[in-house]
Amino acid sequence: MRTLKTRLEYLIVGGIEVFNADNYDNSTKRFVGVSDGRTTIGQGDKLPTGTYYYVVEYIDDFGGVQQIAGYLYVR
Repeated sequence: MRTLKTRLEYLIVGGIEVFNADNYDNSTKRFVGVSDGRTTIGQGDKLPTGTYYYVVEYIDDFGGVQQIAGYLYVR
């Protein structure tokens, strides 16, 4: 299995980051709805219900940086 260099960020409205992970793999590094400790939500606090936006950056097979963005709803 090859390891991809990735970066994942979750943001709330206003662009405030509540979670980020380099080399996100959904196994040892994953998002579970808890804050990483930014300005508005304390570290380890469960995120409030609402819409969160994400940005995933990764290196493609040709060495270029690609981005995927979208949203999810946390209950």
